[in-house]
Amino acid sequence: MFAQAGEKWQPDAVALIKNVLLHRSVAIQVVELPADPRAPLMVHVFLDGMSLSRILCHHEHASMDQTLSVSKEVKAEPPAPVLDDWDMNTKGLTPEEPLLGPFADPNLPQVGWCFQVQVKHLITPNELFLCFLEDDVLVDGETLDEALDRVNANIHSLPHLSSFPPGGACLAEYSDGHYYRAKLVKFASVEPVKILVQHVDFGSYDTLPPSKLLQMPTELLRFPPEAIKVKVVGFQAPSVNWHEDVLSYSPEWSVKALMEMVDLLHGSISATVVMNEPELKVRLYNQDGELVHLPLLNSRLADLA
Repeated sequence: MFAQAGEKWQPDAVALIKNVLLHRSVAIQVVELPADPRAPLMVHVFLDGMSLSRILCHHEHASMDQTLSVSKEVKAEPPAPVLDDWDMNTKGLTPEEPLLGPFADPNLPQVGWCFQVQVKHLITPNELFLCFLEDDVLVDGETLDEALDRVNANIHSLPHLSSFPPGGACLAEYSDGHYYRAKLVKFASVEPVKILVQHVDFGSYDTLPPSKLLQMPTELLRFPPEAIKVKVVGFQAPSVNWHEDVLSYSPEWSVKALMEMVDLLHGSISATVVMNEPELKVRLYNQDGELVHLPLLNSRLADLA
């Protein structure tokens, strides 16, 4: 209980009251009930066990009202703390989605080895993804193709992806309508939500909505990625590019050079490993044993490196 200093509230006093009371939890002790139900209650206000009256008096913004009778005096004892009573349980919660990744590391060939290969995806004429045509990796007696066929046969039983950590593994719908292994790269857009993924067995990228991404069975993680990124040695982008149509992400190369390289990579292709660290570098040969990039040099779509 208090009375205003000088019978008038000072701006500093009002500012202090706002600072200590607004948006805070306080405790109240009722001192006296009014005769008129519409009249205000006479109360003590406590903030963390401290009386608001005592706080104002301490700062000389108020003084104790000595006219109040002793019977109305209330000992400023802090009330018992009110503790939140939480009934915590996990009933009804969806189990946390397991985070998968990374994929098993591929076995890189040694320098000098020669393999039959299949080109999966081109980035530029001399930077591409290929797979080595050798014995299939078996996991629990299955090849990757057999495991994917089995999974796609029951694809509707798999839950959709609900978390999207960069580098996380998932199943992503491909252009043929089937689901293949993929790696999350980043959010491509927010409205609508689109996620950039890389198909690890093809090397290509795709932008998909969350509805096209599914949780991947853990056994598929044990197969190494089939598509391996390589640098093809022996040629490079031309020092002077006479073509107006260029690759937006690699403008030193023309679109014509990329399309020519696509045509040159049809048929039986073999690769000889030149270097495997820090990046895999190869020479590519056609079925006649000739370097596949020679026509690009002859048509001045590339320079000798």
